[in-house]
Amino acid sequence: MFYLIKLAISSAIILLVSEIAKRLPTLGALILSIPLISIMAMCWLYFETRDITKVDAVARSIYIPVLISLVFFLSFSILVKYNFGFILAMLSAIVIMMACYSVYYFLVR
Repeated sequence: MFYLIKLAISSAIILLVSEIAKRLPTLGALILSIPLISIMAMCWLYFETRDITKVDAVARSIYIPVLISLVFFLSFSILVKYNFGFILAMLSAIVIMMACYSVYYFLVR
């Protein structure tokens, strides 16, 4: 039952934010800049385990990957500016971001 509640709440938040972004792009961007997935995941982890040390470990592990994820937004914006089109820009930005994550993972190991 808890999984269905998590699914419903998570889906509702994504739907709400996407609807706001359609009508008010600046407000949508502001809401999207909030780490909603991280916050939800840490809440779900805490409510399921009641282990604050696990939640803290996740929070501490997010610092650098969050910075790496900014590469996606920067590269996507640049690619769209140069008329790559939505799909190609999106896929290319994802590949670029994943390459950066791979380098980070290699360096951490």
